[in-house]
Amino acid sequence: MPKFMFVNRAGHPVDSASHEPGRLNLAPDMGKFKLKPRSDEYTHPRPAIDYDDCMPFSYKQIAHFAAEMKARGIKPELETYHPGCGWVIRDLMAQGLIEPPYWVQTVMGYQTSSWPTVDNVVNMVREFPEGSVWLCSGIGPHQLPMTTLATLMGGHVRVGLEDNIYYRRGEKVRSNRQLVERAVRIAHELNREVATPAQAREMLGLSLTPSQYS
Repeated sequence: MPKFMFVNRAGHPVDSASHEPGRLNLAPDMGKFKLKPRSDEYTHPRPAIDYDDCMPFSYKQIAHFAAEMKARGIKPELETYHPGCGWVIRDLMAQGLIEPPYWVQTVMGYQTSSWPTVDNVVNMVREFPEGSVWLCSGIGPHQLPMTTLATLMGGHVRVGLEDNIYYRRGEKVRSNRQLVERAVRIAHELNREVATPAQAREMLGLSLTPSQYS
């Protein structure tokens, strides 16, 4: 079974010193949720907010972002929310804006994304182009079952507080480290070897020498 790679909530290979990878959303981002009020004891207090909005992304916009990323040597993490995102991947391929290995993430259990089921994950992965490196993220309570499924399937995972703030029902996560350590334990129990930062860079087609930033 291939080496196991996971990324932290910032979207970078764990422990990597480089910021060369970057996310590229392949679908409109629609969400509806409530934000509690922020009291005067915090910076920028505000009342409660009922959020219900959409960040639109068109083929043209996504292609523009992909072209800018390519010009800057940034490896796009292709964020897919449902099977229709496969059309966008192939459009970027046809324009020569992305190159293998294609780094594709399935975001499961997010509002307006695919339901976090085994069948949906399998069907999405089946549609990925040849030369894809697949990782999976699950939102909220779906993080543990979805990342465990991806580990079983030979894929890679993303864990972190951006997607999930609970370690188990009723117990909040203390830090990202706690979630990473559990992902490593699961990988080892399933006989998956965790990739080093250098191995992760090689798997993603990145230079083995991270870029230097001031």
